[in-house]
Amino acid sequence: MVSWIACFTGARISEICQLEKSDVASSMGIHYFRMTVEYDNEGEGAASKEIRIAKKNLKNFSSKRHIPIHPQLIEEGFLIFVASCKTSDLFPDATPDRLGNRGGNATKVISRWVRDKIGIMDPRISPSHSFRHRFSTQCENYGIPPEIRNRLMGHSEGESSELYGDDYSVEMLFAGIKQIPVPSGLKK
Repeated sequence: MVSWIACFTGARISEICQLEKSDVASSMGIHYFRMTVEYDNEGEGAASKEIRIAKKNLKNFSSKRHIPIHPQLIEEGFLIFVASCKTSDLFPDATPDRLGNRGGNATKVISRWVRDKIGIMDPRISPSHSFRHRFSTQCENYGIPPEIRNRLMGHSEGESSELYGDDYSVEMLFAGIKQIPVPSGLKK
C-alpha cells in the first residue's frame, strides 16, 4: 500500500509511513492526506521543563501540505482500508529504525521487493525514491504546472513568498493529481 500511495502522490516513503487515520481528511468531496509535523509532549508539573519529542517529522517547511488522494487509490479501496485500521497509525508495521524514522525500515523492505520481485537491479536507481521521480515525470508529461507539482511533492521553490498567503486549494491540487495516469499493466 505504501508504494501505491507513493506512486500516485509523489510523497516521500517516510511521510507515508507516519500517516495516521486522522491525516486522511476531506473537503468538498475531495479526500486528501494531511502531511504534518506532530509532537508528543512530556513533562511533570509546571516546574519541569517541557520536552518536545517529534512523533511525526517532515523534511522541510514546504513538506507540510495537503495531497489529494488519487481516484485510483479510492477505487482500489484505500478509504475502506483506512476505516478498517485497528490503530491510529495507518501503517503500524512500519517500525522505526535506529534513528526513529518509520520510513527507514519500510524503504529497505520496498527496495528488496523492487530488486528481488520486480528485477530492477541497476544500482543507480533508488527503488523507494523512484516513485517520486515517476510522479514528477508524469506531472511534467501531463502539463501539471511546476508550482503545483512542487506543492504536491513538498518541494521548496526557494522564494520567501511561499511563506505568505494561503496555500493552493485542495480542489486546485486535485485537478492536477487526477491527471496522473495509472501505470501501464495495472489498468483494469
